[in-house]
Amino acid sequence: MKNVLVILLVGLLLWSASAFGELTFEDVQKIRDSLKPEFDAINKRFDDVNQRFNIVWMLLVALIVAVIGMPLYRERKKEREQDEKLEALTRIVAEQQVEIERLKTRLPPSAAPTP
Repeated sequence: MKNVLVILLVGLLLWSASAFGELTFEDVQKIRDSLKPEFDAINKRFDDVNQRFNIVWMLLVALIVAVIGMPLYRERKKEREQDEKLEALTRIVAEQQVEIERLKTRLPPSAAPTP
């Protein structure tokens, strides 16, 4: 189908200028009308290919985002967990220091430990 169309177009281009001069508007209109279904079919096919290409392109982008994003997400999740653990341990240490100071103030001077 495409080959016929290409051959037809090449044949039209190879005609001499006088042959085009002899064509009337009605002749050109008939040629255009006869080729219109072919062009419509080709355009539809290009639209289908373009739509499929867009879908494949979006899937490729999604795959790239997943491949790059997932390790980054996991790494940040681990960092957040470690930060939370560090904050919890810091709070515990601060609470223990406060408790140590409180206990030191309650001891009589004679019971104070000697270094």
